[in-house]
Amino acid sequence: MKQCIDISAWQGEVSVGTLMKSGIPAIVLRSSYTSQKSFSLHKDKVFDHNIKNAYKAGMKDLGIYHYSQAISETEAIREARFVIDTVSKYRTWITLPIFFDWEFGGRLNAGVARTMGKQRCRQICDA
Repeated sequence: MKQCIDISAWQGEVSVGTLMKSGIPAIVLRSSYTSQKSFSLHKDKVFDHNIKNAYKAGMKDLGIYHYSQAISETEAIREARFVIDTVSKYRTWITLPIFFDWEFGGRLNAGVARTMGKQRCRQICDA
């Protein structure tokens, strides 16, 4: 097990020096997210900057995540394709998995998940 941090636009642009001094051996960057209000896909505004700096800092364990609000298998598949398009030019730098960060927000909430049921939720994650 290794220590790992995740970074997104919420933390802002991270410098090479900060990453090198951190001593953290692994980093997972948010490449993209789905809006909490509607099904619209967005690239994280600091993703390109942060992945380039992570690579320059010599981060050997580099992963990606997408913040999902998918409420159907079709939406989850569209998200996956969006992520692949977003990260494809960095694919040789990515050594950790691409994670599906499916958590409650606006359009995906406990009531929606409860209505869908466990099996349907699993199908969305599997998609």
